[in-house]
Amino acid sequence: MREIGNPFAENKIPSVSMFAKERKKHIQATPKVVADLEEKFGTKEYLGVKMNYETLTFFKGLVSRVGEEASMKIVENGDTRINDAGALTRLYCNNTQITSLPELPAGLTELHLTGTPLAKDQAFLNELEKKYPKLSVHI
Repeated sequence: MREIGNPFAENKIPSVSMFAKERKKHIQATPKVVADLEEKFGTKEYLGVKMNYETLTFFKGLVSRVGEEASMKIVENGDTRINDAGALTRLYCNNTQITSLPELPAGLTELHLTGTPLAKDQAFLNELEKKYPKLSVHI
């Protein structure tokens, strides 16, 4: 048997005027989520330069491989470029003894390796070409 509702009962559908303004929805985030987002998308100073998350991660990896002094020389070199947003766009490693690089940041467009052991490592250069097809590598 089909149940029929009371036609005189109060209708629970909210009334909306055609002139009513849409309410703004407030986004709520926990302090931990906010801290994680600030960490990932904010800029931090490292090696004396403001860097975004990707650049910071790259240079921390580089410091663990070649040391802070060698990394500072690369950062302070006038040919290495980090833009106003803190993204690494050009990495100038010419005439250094770098034998490996950490994962490269997505915004990197130029990599200069002249006079490094990496410039002679054909397997490394082939891997760079496959992994970063838009990257301009100078050897």
